[in-house]
Amino acid sequence: MAAEPVEVDGKTCPVFHGFDPMAKPEQLADPALALKGAREEAPVFYMPQYGLWCMTRYEDVREAFRDSATYSNASTIRVPDVPPEYADKLAYFPVK
Repeated sequence: MAAEPVEVDGKTCPVFHGFDPMAKPEQLADPALALKGAREEAPVFYMPQYGLWCMTRYEDVREAFRDSATYSNASTIRVPDVPPEYADKLAYFPVK
């Protein structure tokens, strides 16, 4: 696997080609092994197949948790509404 830049929305972004844990069961089972090279070559990289960024170093992830205004995933993670027929089983979820 190698890190190579790609253009996304007019900006150059690093991509660690070959990393796709959803398509490669061995990477899903042990992502640390696959991400070892990324930590050295592209510690923060874009995953164009999912439209997401991946951080591989503890320090970077820790900083992202501390700065939710800059590193927000609010526009990428969607949680569907709980169907009304399950509302009584999951009372802590709002039902629309």
